[in-house]
Formats: sequence, structure tokens, C-alpha cells
Amino acid sequence: MKARSSVVYCPRSHDFFGHENHPVRQLLDLGINVALGTDSLASNSSLSLIDEMRFLFKKTEGHQIRGDIPRATVNGAAALIMAGLLAA
Repeated sequence: MKARSSVVYCPRSHDFFGHENHPVRQLLDLGINVALGTDSLASNSSLSLIDEMRFLFKKTEGHQIRGDIPRATVNGAAALIMAGLLAA
């Protein structure tokens, strides 16, 4: 049976701590569910997923926002369902 995994990517926290580029594309190519998150106010000025999407758009100069909307909504819900925290 294939393992169902999810990873939450918090772009502004990732940037705040000075990490290298996140392997989002590689994770998606492997079939891993990638959800967008905010981490905490310790490394962000807000807990808004919209702010995360704005940050990605500015940081990547034309990042395709269509891919971020599912990561901010549907993929997050899928992660919770996979973890057994929400009913399918």
C-alpha cells in the first residue's frame, strides 16, 4: 500500500529562517500532498494564508497563484482528513 503523506509549507517562516529554496515542486512530483501554512507569529507578521500567497507571488516574480489556492484550501483539508482529524 502506498503511504499517503502531507507536508505543510510555510513560505514566510521558511524565508525568515533563511532556508534554501523549498522543494515544493519535487514533493508534488512525488505525489506528496503539499499544503500552505503560516507557522506562528514568531516568524510571521500575520497568520493569513492570503499573506502567504502574496509573499509567494512577490518572491517568485509571477508565481502561478492558481497552484497556491488548492495548497491553501483543499490540500490542507486533505492533510487533516489523512491524519484522521476530519471526516472524509
